[in-house]
Amino acid sequence: MRDAGWRTDWADCVLVTTMTPCWMCAGMMRFLGLGAVAYGDGASWPTDAATGLAAAGIRVIDLGSAEAVAMFDDWLAGTPASWSQPTATGELG
Repeated sequence: MRDAGWRTDWADCVLVTTMTPCWMCAGMMRFLGLGAVAYGDGASWPTDAATGLAAAGIRVIDLGSAEAVAMFDDWLAGTPASWSQPTATGELG
């Protein structure tokens, strides 16, 4: 987002990301008035923030990418043991 410059209107922009957005990123998208978000992996992380974006009128596109899910699985396999899959509320256990 920093590299997008000093735009004054984000309604025609689509943010494409590997995973479903977190609440902090969703807040930024709402604040900017982003037009849409497309994400590859909607299976590995709770989609509550994406649902909130859709309810706020932002177009949400779940690409259902098996490659994005595999990428997250690979990343998770290399993380410290203190990390785990997020719970339904997005908390790490």
